[in-house]
Parts: sequence; C-alpha cells; structure tokens
Amino acid sequence: GDPPDLIASGPTLPDDSTFDDAIKILENKNLVSEAPIRLVNYLFEGRQGKWPETPETSDPVFGNSAFVMAGSNKTALQASRKEAERIGLTTF
Repeated sequence: GDPPDLIASGPTLPDDSTFDDAIKILENKNLVSEAPIRLVNYLFEGRQGKWPETPETSDPVFGNSAFVMAGSNKTALQASRKEAERIGLTTF
C-alpha cells in the first residue's frame, strides 16, 4: 500500500528510481515538450552522467536510518469517517 520511498520520506530513505525512469514517464505520457525546459535538461544531463543519481539502498549514508509508519492516508480517511459519523454527518 504505502511504499516508504514514495510517501514524502525525503532524504531519509533510499530511492531506487533513476533519471531514465523519469524520462520514460515524461516520454510515455507525451509530456517532454510540456515540462519545464530546465527539468528536461537536468534529467537528460543526469542520464548522461553529468549529475549523480540518488543514493542506492547499499549507500552507507542510510546505515543508521530507521523508518516507522505512524499512519497512512487510508488510516486518516477511516478515522475521519468514523468521527464524521459520530457527530451525525452522512458519509459515503
């Protein structure tokens, strides 16, 4: 449900995506010409090795990293629904 590397964990967890992954998304959605030129240039330069990829899972920088999931969108939605029903609101 909630992959830690995709839920705003920022620099605290490794990210296995690549410049090529991002470029493929833009290309598959026909968005290369719609995206800001600085972004497109950065991605293509990164794919050519001008910029470093994000650190890999094995990078020592993550040696002391810990991740605890304290909640999720689903948990928040369920709690909101329960409270709304408790105070007499109709939910769906």
